[in-house]
Amino acid sequence: SISLTPTLSPTLSPTLSPTISPSVSPTTCEARKWFTINGGTACSNGDDYPGTGKRYDFVKECCVVVKLITGSNTCMYKDFCKTPTPTDNPTVTPTYYPTVESTVSPTVSPT
Repeated sequence: SISLTPTLSPTLSPTLSPTISPSVSPTTCEARKWFTINGGTACSNGDDYPGTGKRYDFVKECCVVVKLITGSNTCMYKDFCKTPTPTDNPTVTPTYYPTVESTVSPTVSPT
């Protein structure tokens, strides 16, 4: 195209090695596949795919496998397509010093 105002920093020479086959556009969130993580104890559709193992079209399919592995009726998952909703009850004053000792048994539900 023709410009009425010339650029102040023109390209001195053409690109010697242009991209022959540019990369494809990124996968849309809805098209992301689900896979197990943490030794099959949870599911994810993020960028943390380990490179091996089956991938699923739906989180429910992945959770069937997680429930079989863990023997639980629940399935933890990380959905990178969902924006978390803000909390109704935010912490007013943060804790300045973390607890030094660990608990004797793990927490039953996430905090």
